[in-house]
Amino acid sequence: KDRVRTTHWQSEMPTRNVSFNIGEFDEFQIADPRIPPVTVQMNSEAHRKLNAIFLRQTNPEDQVGGDVANSLSFFTRVFGPPLFKHYYATEIPYFHGEAFPGMIHLSWWTFQTVEDKGESEIFQAH
Repeated sequence: KDRVRTTHWQSEMPTRNVSFNIGEFDEFQIADPRIPPVTVQMNSEAHRKLNAIFLRQTNPEDQVGGDVANSLSFFTRVFGPPLFKHYYATEIPYFHGEAFPGMIHLSWWTFQTVEDKGESEIFQAH
């Protein structure tokens, strides 16, 4: 079985910085007429293992994907049309998040936590 994948990425416009993420991810597509397509990438297998230790969300891809979609929709209404034709929200193994042109790094913790204070929604929208 061929386990090597070669990809070629090209920026839609000049940019100051870029990023990438490597891992075994499941991809979930967000198709919302208010925004460009968004691909959410998370390591479902790792979260299944973490569930034995931590409280967990049910269907975190839906929760995180919904928060990302609502954030992009809000920012579109406030600031105008998005700059890119497609966005990626990808899980990273750290406790911080950062956005790059077309790619949003989100902490693994935001896919795992269960809280009712809105902190995850604020983090995902930042």
